[in-house]
Amino acid sequence: LNRWIDTIAAETDGWPQHIHNFAPIAAQWLLDNDRTMPDEVPEEVMETGRLGKLEYYVHRTALLEQHHLYALTELVASLPRSTTAFARTTLLDAFRTATEKQDPEGNMMSPSQAVRVAFKRGLVAAVPKMGPPMLRVPIPSMQRWLLGAYGRRTAEIGR
Repeated sequence: LNRWIDTIAAETDGWPQHIHNFAPIAAQWLLDNDRTMPDEVPEEVMETGRLGKLEYYVHRTALLEQHHLYALTELVASLPRSTTAFARTTLLDAFRTATEKQDPEGNMMSPSQAVRVAFKRGLVAAVPKMGPPMLRVPIPSMQRWLLGAYGRRTAEIGR
């Protein structure tokens, strides 16, 4: 049991919403296999949990426009390895620059609206500490997903 818990916890960074993606399929797998628990978590359990995690990220990003997601990803990728935090104004500036390149007529979501959506959807969260307010992508695996999904800008978004 500990090995399954450790494997799933490592895959989910201990994030409860992600653990929830693994629990039902793991329970069903155990029921279907006479409650026999092998040393390794079966790949079908892992894959189903990973798909649930992906759906969670897609849902969180669904209301932002693609150029905002690329800007957030570029901001995160540009941070020194020793930190994952950035200022709210830095995020706003990144969204503003991306929006100006993508939408010079101002028909899309404004940068300040995009920051509010990113907060509301949990893409960014405040870092609890003293000093100037800082933000970060709160789930390490979501940060890795953003870097993988939006880490390379393409010609379609203005480069």
